Amino acid sequence: MTERPMRKFPRGTTKDAAPYIDLIQKFASGKIAAPEFETAYLLLFQSENKVLPDTVEQPLNDLFYAVDDYVEDPQLRADVNGLDDDQVRDRAASALRLLVAAVVETDPPNDN
Repeated sequence: MTERPMRKFPRGTTKDAAPYIDLIQKFASGKIAAPEFETAYLLLFQSENKVLPDTVEQPLNDLFYAVDDYVEDPQLRADVNGLDDDQVRDRAASALRLLVAAVVETDPPNDN
């Protein structure tokens, strides 16, 4: 059996969090609804092709699991003990705080 080589991803930086921060801000502020956020976040997350710093990757992973547990239909949500819109929005807001802190910590503003 031939072993497949592992796919190597380039190293990312905290700046690679920008598209996630933009999307999560839209959702946390109510500009987009949970179903739209679910679709957009899963597409963005699953298309990521960089190895992100832990301070970025961990909140994104945690949010991925919350989004994966999101169930729009109330009846089905009750049956599977899924998360509702507000619960996912709360998790998104928590992830957003961590992501912004990670970016600010590594990329302080230039006061020149």
